Amino acid sequence: MALRYYPGIDGVKAAHVLGYVGSLSEEDLKNNKNYYRSETIGKDGLELMYDKYLRGSAGVKSVIVDRKESVTQQSQNQKPTPGNHLITSIDVRLQAATEKGLALAVARSRGQGYRADGGSAIVMDIKTGRILALASEPTYDPNIWDKGVTVKQAKAMFSEANGVPALFKPLQGLYAPASTFKAFSILAAVKAGYPLDATYD
Repeated sequence: MALRYYPGIDGVKAAHVLGYVGSLSEEDLKNNKNYYRSETIGKDGLELMYDKYLRGSAGVKSVIVDRKESVTQQSQNQKPTPGNHLITSIDVRLQAATEKGLALAVARSRGQGYRADGGSAIVMDIKTGRILALASEPTYDPNIWDKGVTVKQAKAMFSEANGVPALFKPLQGLYAPASTFKAFSILAAVKAGYPLDATYD
């Protein structure tokens, strides 16, 4: 049986980044003959993207039983092998600071009377392009998936009133491009023949 526990070092949840594991669906079983019905697989985030590396291989024990279901013989015993470790560029201290800072910014905005139903933050190393922190607010405890999400939890995760905690805003949110659009409009203006040393509205 596969178990997952996300300890939350330094208060880090990183729920959207880590993702979660879940039971196999009929579609999963149809698409991959190497799965056993009792297994769990990655369903979101890193758990999904790196599932084949993280999962290892299941142990198999086959026995022969008599009509009273007493084991009479063991025919196969294949030991399980653990999966690989995954090392990311996420810095746990920076992730903790990003999550806390984002939550505080949303709370502060609400305190000033703004709607502030959520936000996102991405911290990237400008020299290498490595992602050092990814945060989405509101977030949730990734350990809720381990025992199965209740109907109440599922409704809360996808509730607009709660800011849709299940939505990974840095990657799934649709937002206006803001100041990042200026770089592209400058390139278009130069290509269209406008001078760089002029002033434009």
